Amino acid sequence: MPNTLYNITSDYRIGFGSFVDKKVSPYVDVTPSRLLDPCGIGCNAPYSFRHSVSLTSNITLFNVSLLVTRLSAPCFVLEQHNGSKLKAQVISGNQNTPEGGFDGFMQVLLCKKLIGWRDNARHLLLYDTDADSHQAGDGMDVNYQAYGLYDYPSPGDIREQLRINNVIPILAVTSDELSRYTAYTTELQSVGATVGTLAADSSNILNLISSAYKSVTQKIVFDPVLPAGISSLKFIPINCPQLESDGITCSGVQIEQTVNFTVQVQLASCANNQTMQ
Repeated sequence: MPNTLYNITSDYRIGFGSFVDKKVSPYVDVTPSRLLDPCGIGCNAPYSFRHSVSLTSNITLFNVSLLVTRLSAPCFVLEQHNGSKLKAQVISGNQNTPEGGFDGFMQVLLCKKLIGWRDNARHLLLYDTDADSHQAGDGMDVNYQAYGLYDYPSPGDIREQLRINNVIPILAVTSDELSRYTAYTTELQSVGATVGTLAADSSNILNLISSAYKSVTQKIVFDPVLPAGISSLKFIPINCPQLESDGITCSGVQIEQTVNFTVQVQLASCANNQTMQ
């Protein structure tokens, strides 16, 4: 993965985290022995979200900490990576088919300092799963930072935080979940989300990253925050290579290609003897 990223850009950082589900019934088995070992074969205790590696340029640190797995599958140990034996890393498990992925999604967006998001950088979030996620309505309707008390976020909640924190999601999912996550991507279209089919053994994950990054870097879309006194602000592409169905997203833009936009501004009210700047 680091080598793939280096072929795209030399100035990058990479991090890693994982999710299981809320550590409360009915999402996990709360039998005392199962809270210690949900698989019965030596798995880690279940957890909502675990932050493993902050964004770093230390690739050795990332490689040693990496888990390439699907958390809803039976527990297993990843022992080989690029021919080198890693420290054994055992996963965990939950009790039902949906996972707590959206909870993990939200933590990565909100815990900016812990994750290590840089200002003035392109932020990408790779979400790798083979199962659906619980969402708003499955849990209790409160906040997110205490997993046992708060509801799961909705796609709308995630879209808002993606926009606020300038993060572009890449959803890599297995074929049986593609239609479901394609629908989620439609809800996240305004923040540049892409979705791709993940092979059962995750062997094509690098191709998905490269393809998604290329798609992201070839798109231009303005999502302005309205200043005081402005009720509407639109950027309409003029000479766009490919205008998407929303009428504002310009795709297929090549490096050093210029795209012109028409700006439409609507004032909230008429300003007498005042100058708008």
